[in-house]
Amino acid sequence: AISLAYLGTFVWTSRGLSGTIDDTIIGVLLLGGGIAGTIAGVLVGPMIRRFGYGLPITLGLISLLIGTSLFILIGDITLGSSLMLVALGIVIIGWAGGLLLPIMITVSQVLSPERRGVLAGLVSFSFFMGSALIPSVYEPLFHISMNWVYLGILVISLLLILLLGALYRKVKNF
Repeated sequence: AISLAYLGTFVWTSRGLSGTIDDTIIGVLLLGGGIAGTIAGVLVGPMIRRFGYGLPITLGLISLLIGTSLFILIGDITLGSSLMLVALGIVIIGWAGGLLLPIMITVSQVLSPERRGVLAGLVSFSFFMGSALIPSVYEPLFHISMNWVYLGILVISLLLILLLGALYRKVKNF
């Protein structure tokens, strides 16, 4: 679900901008999201040690919802006047992905330390499987409008909240 929301936003935003915005600018926008994700990924360990799992999970989910909602509110992402908001949305989504993906790997290993390798592999597999599903899940929505793509991502994000909420309740007991 993380890859369907996080990477789905990156893939479909770049596709939606393609042909209307210079490819170099699209690359810089995606780079901004990648940098935000990297910073979040570096900070997630110290955040977990200091505040537990709840804060970074909450920040990641709130960021994901804010970023996706921002894209829905922008409407036409191809307008030049929307470019700064699109950049902000990509950075926020990148931050969310940088928090949530490492947390999923960490939580899976905390829940069952004796099966750490298998669980890390399953989390990685689910990330790659979600990446593979991105075109087939969002393509029909893309043909309607980009707002429908972002609404689909919002629905996936809401499902992710349920999943991470259940995982957090389990790991909280450890």
